[in-house]
Amino acid sequence: MKSFTGLLLASSLTIGIFFGCSKADNGATGPQGQTGSQGSQGNANVKAIRDSVNSAAGWSYPGGPYWYTFFANPYINSTFLKSGGFAEVFLSTNNGVSWTALPATYPGTPVTAQWTYSYTSISSGIGVYIYFTWNDQLQHTDPYTTYGATAYFNVVCITASVVNKYPNTNWSNYEALMQIPELRQQLNQN
Repeated sequence: MKSFTGLLLASSLTIGIFFGCSKADNGATGPQGQTGSQGSQGNANVKAIRDSVNSAAGWSYPGGPYWYTFFANPYINSTFLKSGGFAEVFLSTNNGVSWTALPATYPGTPVTAQWTYSYTSISSGIGVYIYFTWNDQLQHTDPYTTYGATAYFNVVCITASVVNKYPNTNWSNYEALMQIPELRQQLNQN
């Protein structure tokens, strides 16, 4: 009797599993479920952030021959840099009509100035430093006064995967970057 009861129980369980998992032929789609919570912001393949300095007060003078300014950029973090990502910085002094890759030279008479940049990924300041340095070691004027115009900067953060996808690209050429779909979309949003 024990084996018959066990066999009956096993058969009932097997039949229940097969019929319990069958698809309903006439069931309608149920209502939409609740929207899930917002996920954390990812670091897509390319991010571009445009910023500007539109007054002499936007530049700091620590002494010596250079002026500098700082722009926060949350994409230039240690994970981005360790994965092979890098940033290119472009300058426009004509309201974005044309862009020049940094470093760049500002020819003057009798002295010249050099535009350079560096970026940092320390937690107290993730972003880009822009430097305007005079070659004769004297203070001279800040970039705003020198150019008489707002200096616009476009910081383009590019991941290693984009570099690998477009291996023959001149990353310092703004027009070349505009030909890459992932970059064009980001640069046009700014």
